[in-house]
Amino acid sequence: MSSLIRIAQKDEKIGFGLSADKKNLELVLPHFYKNTPNQGETQTLFDYYQLFKKYKLDSNSNKSVKESEDNFKQYLILQDRENKDFSIIEAYFTLFDDFQKNKLLLFQRRTRNLIVKGRISWTKTLQKHRELVQSDSVMFQQTYYDNLQFDLRHDITILYACTIQKIASLLKQRVDLPYSMHFLNSFENNITHIRSALRLSEKEMFSDRERKVFAILKQLYLTPHHFRHLHEKGNTMLYAPNMDYLWERMLKTVLQDESADKSLRIIKGKYNISNSLIDWSGLSLIPDILVQHNDHLLIIDAKNYQPNWLENKGMPATESISKQILYKLLLSNLFFENKKHSLNQIINIFLLPADFSHEEKKVQFLGKHDFVEQSKVNNLGAILCFQVDFESLKNEYLNGGNELREELFLQITERHSSFL
Repeated sequence: MSSLIRIAQKDEKIGFGLSADKKNLELVLPHFYKNTPNQGETQTLFDYYQLFKKYKLDSNSNKSVKESEDNFKQYLILQDRENKDFSIIEAYFTLFDDFQKNKLLLFQRRTRNLIVKGRISWTKTLQKHRELVQSDSVMFQQTYYDNLQFDLRHDITILYACTIQKIASLLKQRVDLPYSMHFLNSFENNITHIRSALRLSEKEMFSDRERKVFAILKQLYLTPHHFRHLHEKGNTMLYAPNMDYLWERMLKTVLQDESADKSLRIIKGKYNISNSLIDWSGLSLIPDILVQHNDHLLIIDAKNYQPNWLENKGMPATESISKQILYKLLLSNLFFENKKHSLNQIINIFLLPADFSHEEKKVQFLGKHDFVEQSKVNNLGAILCFQVDFESLKNEYLNGGNELREELFLQITERHSSFL
């Protein structure tokens, strides 16, 4: 396992934090991982940053799956604009991603001279030279131009390099920069000069990339001192969601959850209390994920469980099983005429996370739950149990695609048919 990436201990949150020596950024992976994912250390760090960012947007928006996908697309557009507010982790990863894709950003310095290049500087031309009037035209003895020149010694270029070096150190990455470490350290320590340079340069940003990078640097160095120093935040975990909710949200998105469909909602219950003028709320059940696939209705429960084969534990217990059976009954046309699926068309499923990143599979059938004696209603207690590869799910959650969904649904319907 990488020195920047480790597996979570029992009940430990996943996400970004500091290493034990407080010198490096550290990513804590979910507890079921066996090894670092195949794509390598740096890509894994960036993937998980994007994963937590997307999940944070999804969970904060309280929108449907489709609305959340549109929301994330808007975020990616907004991320390329210079007026966005960045958290420290977001600022660091956005800057380092910019550097990896585009190399060192050489900011441009404006100069005004007589070189015929760029736009005419009318202000300086009018100030320096008398116009010559010739019948219907006006000429000048000399014309000044605004030239933009890339400048390795530009203060903002050096500040960008300083910040990239700091981030690279946190990520234990080596970067090639045209400055010595002594020079960069001396420059960064002169915070008064940095702040002055940022204020003076604000109107001198000429490209979209310059404006975006400048906005991040300004937020890092013109806000309170602690913001840009990750080590001063102690061991606070960053982007550390509850794994149960993260697992459910990823599945909702990739499997294209339809639980918001009014025709699939479970009818609520209520109390009629004799001494009350209004009805009291009663039964209210909302399954994790509902999907209509061919003629079937899939009732999917996202379970962040890890089976322990030696101790015969680690599978969903009575409460979860009871809910699945009740969902099946209340969503069938056996009890409510407005429901279109029969009991045999409804399939109950538990989905558990797993690490198959070093294997040739995305889905694995674990088995099924059922009553120990045959019930009068066939398959009433049947719940199919599968493990789903977390890496494959993460990739489709971030980048789209239907391969995992199609493979899982194929296995579900085949298994269901074999048990009828």
